[in-house]
Amino acid sequence: MFGALVFTLAIAIAQSQTNPTCRFSAPASNFRPSMYQGRWYEVGKMQTAGGAFWQEGCHCTYTEIEAVPNNSEGDQNVAYFCNLDAPNGEVSAVDGLLYNMSRPGEWKQRLLPFVPPVDYRVIVIDDQGEEYAISYDCGTSSSVTNYCVHILSRAPTLNEDIVQMLVRIANEMDLNPENLPFERTPIENCTYD
Repeated sequence: MFGALVFTLAIAIAQSQTNPTCRFSAPASNFRPSMYQGRWYEVGKMQTAGGAFWQEGCHCTYTEIEAVPNNSEGDQNVAYFCNLDAPNGEVSAVDGLLYNMSRPGEWKQRLLPFVPPVDYRVIVIDDQGEEYAISYDCGTSSSVTNYCVHILSRAPTLNEDIVQMLVRIANEMDLNPENLPFERTPIENCTYD
């Protein structure tokens, strides 16, 4: 408990000078929940310290998304996976839920019961949901805002021109107000099920 308090205070102090607000860009206009289901590999991200805390040391990061059974509201089960500290490191898994879809591609996301939900959007997705996407999550807790812009791909790698296009789009949409660097997800020597 004390460690969590110290961590929260450290984040608050670090961001006290420049605390961004969440950007509420519209989700992708062509979005349908079925387009987002399945496996997405994280190519890279632009992420504040609060979000980065959860992904510290992650390699080979990917997400599995599936519709919540018997739910017509667009809710999606989400499972995040990564290997800790190395491509063959211990697998870390976190289950979450995208719920309360207010419009296609726009949800609340809950990961753990003690973590406040965040806003989650699919900002860009290719026409069929078969190649790439940008997801954006953001939340404010204890007056501290944390966000993450994820560049996602259906394959472990993505054409570099497309990666640069997606980073440019995210920056043009002001999804990265702190101008954080784009960090590639380590994928060297990764194997996937």
